[in-house]
Amino acid sequence: MKITLINGYDRSRSPSFLDSIKRTISDYYSKPGQQMAYHDLMNKEISTCLECEDCFVKTPGKCVIEDDHFLIMRDYITSDIVFWIAPISFGSYGANVKRVMERFQPLLVPSIEKTKGKYRYKKRYLKYPKVMIIGILPEADKADETIFFELAESSLEIFSSKGLSLLLYEHLSDGEILERLEKTLEDIGRSDNED
Repeated sequence: MKITLINGYDRSRSPSFLDSIKRTISDYYSKPGQQMAYHDLMNKEISTCLECEDCFVKTPGKCVIEDDHFLIMRDYITSDIVFWIAPISFGSYGANVKRVMERFQPLLVPSIEKTKGKYRYKKRYLKYPKVMIIGILPEADKADETIFFELAESSLEIFSSKGLSLLLYEHLSDGEILERLEKTLEDIGRSDNED
C-alpha cells in the first residue's frame, strides 16, 4: 500500500501540531512493505495553471509546465490513499493547496459524463486513490467549516475519488488530534472493505 501526504500547512505556525498529524498517520499505516511519500508545498516550486488545456490536447495526461507538480501528481495517482493537509481561510484551501489541485486536470480526459446527476470530465485512469482532506483552522468558525465541507465534497467528486474530510484546530492537543484522526482513519479503512 502506498500513502501520500501533501502538506500545505506552514510548519512554522506550529511545528508540533503538524508533527502530530504526520506521526498519527504514519503510525496508523506503519506496516511492512508500506510506502510513504511526503510533499511539503512550502518547499516546492508550483506554478499557477495556465488554463491552456494542452494537457488535454497537445500532451494528453501531462502538464506542459515543468516544475515540482509532476512529482506530486505521480505520487497522487499511484497511491492507495492521499492525505491533503490544507490550511483553511474564508472556508477555502490555502493558495498553495489550491494551486496544486488546479493543476490536476491531466488526470482527466476532455470528455464530459453525467455521474450522480452532475456533469464532470471523465476519468483518465481506472484507479484513483482514496482521499482524506484535513482542513486546518486556527479556531472554530461555523461559516468557514460549512464552506470547507462543501468544497471538500466537490473536490472529491472532481478528483473521481472516494474520501472523507476532517477539520482540525491549531489549539488541539496531541491526544485530541490522535483521537479525531484515528476515528477518520478507521472510517477510511472500513470503506476499503466496501470496494
